[in-house]
Amino acid sequence: LLQFYPIYAQEAGVPSLVAETFMREGRWDELILVGEAHVNSPSLPDAERARLSSLLAQAFRRKGEFDPALRYAQRAAALWPTQEGPAFLHQKTVLGRVALDAGRRDEALAQFRAVISSADADVPNLVNSAWGYYMAGEAAEARALVDRAIASDPSYGNAYHLRGWMLLAAGDYAG
Repeated sequence: LLQFYPIYAQEAGVPSLVAETFMREGRWDELILVGEAHVNSPSLPDAERARLSSLLAQAFRRKGEFDPALRYAQRAAALWPTQEGPAFLHQKTVLGRVALDAGRRDEALAQFRAVISSADADVPNLVNSAWGYYMAGEAAEARALVDRAIASDPSYGNAYHLRGWMLLAAGDYAG
């Protein structure tokens, strides 16, 4: 479909589906090849362009190529169909993590602050922001976010995972 009917495939969201498959399989180079071949096509709706940009950002991040990862993460957040809700906030946490990896700590922290101050911040986005704060060396803020997430949803396992990492880093093996 992508080869013989690319415009129809783009309009139907096929490039994003293929890119998501490559993401799940850890095939970053193939994802980048497909994504970059289609992300700028005028046939691709903006919502699909945003989704594909997000996948490209994550693939480049996994490869350690932070400049293109940052460009695609910024583009994904800018093009996201609704500028509110948990899915949009997830894009902001991705942008924050990529900015942090690219050495733009202040930009990253601004993204995490925007997420945690949003009324739409759900537990996964709180924990993703907490990971970002933790990676930025802001352990107190990360701990506060983990506590907030656990209070909101005591069954969300990733919050406990991060809390365990922070306890280990602090040398509290019994906590």
